[in-house]
Formats: sequence, C-alpha cells, structure tokens
Amino acid sequence: MPIPRSLLCGLTNHEEYYSIRAAEASCLELDAPTVGDLLRDVAAHHQDFCGCGAQPGHNVWLSDWIMHDSASTIGVSTSNFKPCALDTRLEDLASWVAAHLDAFHLLVEGIPPTERPVPMPEPEIFRYRGATLIRMPGTTQSLTVLTSDADVDYEATYKLPGRLFVDKSLFVGLHGTNYDKTAWLPVIRRPSGFGKTWFLSLIERFLDIEQYGGPFPSAGFALPVGFTPRLGRTNLVIHMDLEKLCLSPNMSEAELRGVCREFLDKVATDTYLRYSHWLHDADDDRRLESVTFAHLIRLGRRYYRRFFVGVDNYTSPLFDHPASRELFEDVMMSEIFQRVFNLHEGGVVQRGFVVGRDIPDYPWPYDRSASFNDLTVNLCDDFMGYITLGMTEDEIYLLGTTLFGSESPFLRQVREKAGMSDSELEAPTRTGMSYCTRDVMALARALSEPSSRVAAFPTNIAYVKFGDYPRGPPLPDWCYSSVAEDIDEEEFLRLMEEEEQFAMCLPRSPRQSQQ
Repeated sequence: MPIPRSLLCGLTNHEEYYSIRAAEASCLELDAPTVGDLLRDVAAHHQDFCGCGAQPGHNVWLSDWIMHDSASTIGVSTSNFKPCALDTRLEDLASWVAAHLDAFHLLVEGIPPTERPVPMPEPEIFRYRGATLIRMPGTTQSLTVLTSDADVDYEATYKLPGRLFVDKSLFVGLHGTNYDKTAWLPVIRRPSGFGKTWFLSLIERFLDIEQYGGPFPSAGFALPVGFTPRLGRTNLVIHMDLEKLCLSPNMSEAELRGVCREFLDKVATDTYLRYSHWLHDADDDRRLESVTFAHLIRLGRRYYRRFFVGVDNYTSPLFDHPASRELFEDVMMSEIFQRVFNLHEGGVVQRGFVVGRDIPDYPWPYDRSASFNDLTVNLCDDFMGYITLGMTEDEIYLLGTTLFGSESPFLRQVREKAGMSDSELEAPTRTGMSYCTRDVMALARALSEPSSRVAAFPTNIAYVKFGDYPRGPPLPDWCYSSVAEDIDEEEFLRLMEEEEQFAMCLPRSPRQSQQ
C-alpha cells in the first residue's frame, strides 16, 4: 500500500499544540520508511519549530486521539492505545490512517526537560486609544513593516527581531463569512502603499488550516490566534493576484476568456500543490502535477474542505487600457468573480476579502454588474475602511511617542508633509483620516536614522479622508460586531459617534441615492 502522507503525529506531555504530518518528513524519500525513521524527523522538526525543550522518547502508540477543547496533550492517557514498534513500515499504517482521518495517528512519548527553558521574550505592545503597535523581541534590525512595497507578508514581519509594526489583527474578523447566510464579500480600495496586500496576507495567515501552531502576535485577541473560536484555522487559502492576469486590448473576447481560465487553473494548481494532503484519501498516494479550478473545487467538496479566497489587485487589469475596461470587466465578472460569488453562496468558499488600488476618475469599478453590487460589501467609504488600511492619526501619534518620546511632534511633521493647513497642524488626533503607511514609515525611518535621510525622506505623504469616496449603503451588522467583540466598548462607541458626525455631510453614492 502507498505511504499515508496525511499521517499525523504528535507528542504526549506537550503543553501547546504540536504536530507533524508524514508529508513533511524527509524519511518519505527512503524506499521503505519506518516509524523509527519518522521518529528521527519528529525530533529534528520539534527542535526547529518548538522551544519548549521537551525531547521525543522511544515509545510510540497507534492512536485515534482527537484534539477537542485543549491543544495540550498533558494528561492524555496512552493506556488505551496500542504500542507501535519502531520497525513498523509507514505503508502498513495506511488503513489505520484512512479510518481515523481527524485523529492523531501516532503519539510519541514526550519527555519534559529537566530544566525549564528560558521562555521567549514576549512582544512589546504599545497602545493609545484605539491604536496598537507591536515590537517583536530581539535586536532591532528595522523600524517597521511596510517601509517599502517589498514588505507585503505578515508572516515575514513577525519573524524579524526588533520589528515594530502597526497591529491590524483587530480587523481580521472583517472577512466575509457565509455563516449568517448573507454571502457578501468585503471589497476595499486604497492608493499604493496603504498596506492592502499586507493586510490580506494577515487574514490569510490567521485563517490558513496549515498555520495551527504559528506564534502570531496579536493585541486584538485574548486567546492565542490559532485557537480563537470565532475564527478557527479551518480554511484552505486560494490567493488570486489579478496583477498577474495579463489581458490585452488586442485580444478577442474568446481569447480574454481563455486567459482568465488559464489564470484560474494556475491559481488552482498552486493551491492544490500546497494542500494536496488535505485533498486526498490517506491511502491515496497519487499526486497530480496540475489541476483545473473546477477540479480543485470538486476535491474540496469531496473531502469537506472549505476555502478562503483572497483577491489582491482586483483593479489592476483595468488601469492601462481605459477603452477596454467595460469588456475586461464583463469577462472577469463572468469568468472569475461570478465563480467565486457562486461558490461563496454555496458554502464551498467560506470566507473572502478583495483589495485593489483606486483608479483615477473611475470611482466604482465593476459597478455595471448587478452581481458585484449585490454580493460585495464596500468598505471604501465606511469608517471601518479608514481604520483598517493605512495609518490613523492615533496610530501615527503612538508611533511618534514610541520612537521619539512623549513630546514628539511626529504627528505634526506627518501633517506638514501631507500639506495640511496651519490650523490643522496643531489639532488633536482626528478620526476619518488615513495616511499612506509606506510614506509615514519612510518619514519615521528618516527621522530616526539620520544617515538615511537623503535617500528616504519623503517629499509628501499621501492620505485619504472621509468624503474622498462616494458613500455607499450602510454596512451589515456583522462588519461592526466582528470588531466590537474585541475592542473596548467605550472606544468603539466613540468611533461610531465620530463616524455619524462625518456621515451627515458626506455625498451619497449613486447606489445609495436610488434606495
């Protein structure tokens, strides 16, 4: 029988969640790997990914234990499990794995350390009103995330010692979910440098089924992020970057549709190759080199998997060819977005989030499509959008006091670079303003590292404010409740009151005027 690549192995006497699948083990390269071979990989893997100091022993049990409320295996009794000899071939365990898909198939004795290891230092957390900054422990190598367009990955951010960045984990719950049967996907646009791709990667990491044990820092959640009940890491992530969709005005409509389908199939193959062990039977060692998008969805349905779809740069194909925008929109709607909408309504796509750049003089991309209007939630003009992407004045004030001291004029300097009037320079921090993260961080670096001022000092700082976007219909209640669960009630009410004051004098969008 083939080797069960989905075999899941854990450690007893372990305080936190730990696991390794056979698919991750190097012993699969051997001709006939055994449990003993896997045990050596477990020891190396545990040492690399866990700092608890425990050591795998030589006792191994064939297990059907399923993790429920606790990620700890302390107190789990092995008396009802069958000992497994180290010379047992992994292929001989295929039938057991197939019969216990959701269980830990092997439990290895975990030997606690004789001395408790020195715990990893906790990240520093700085707060001011609704703003939060996180500084990772370790020698400072860089001031912050998103100092350039290259810094777009949340997971890479928290792994850098000393890295200081704005915590946006409070807003992870803004992803659209079909639990309440609304089947709406959130959409937000901002100019370049406001942290759209980085925030999308944040959501993807928080929801990814592969990220159970990641040490994600989060000031927004009381529980470790991997076990937050409201979110749960249960999704296979489909990431679509439409900047990689190459449409040309010289193509016929049929050619454009073919390019969209090829793009979807490439996305599907990338997703499949990452999650193949979640999309096959335990005793099925067949792995495909490529799949179509439809095949990926069929596999998801067959094995009861649910997807998160993150769409990045959803407006990029519309930038360079204004005369072809309507045709491009029609093709992308029918070949890409409508498929995602249908799957979201049907429950296969459980969550999603869509981000993209603003298009000058084109305020409502895809607005001609009734499906896009009906099945998305526009966050561009709502206060949620202004505090989710970019940096608020509270966050800028907090960054300044954290870096330069309580009397820092950093907020004033940012306002000067943004071209504010004299009366605005000394005003208290305001809601409804969102500044370009990349520009603000460039200024912070230039002020704190004098040697870099000439190269990095920004000549101006971009910002958006209430009223810059046509105001759409009110957001559904879940957008607010997803954040209200984790934010201080007094702070949340203050934000809502300020939003209502701004909203009274804002222009309405064509869609809302018709309601």
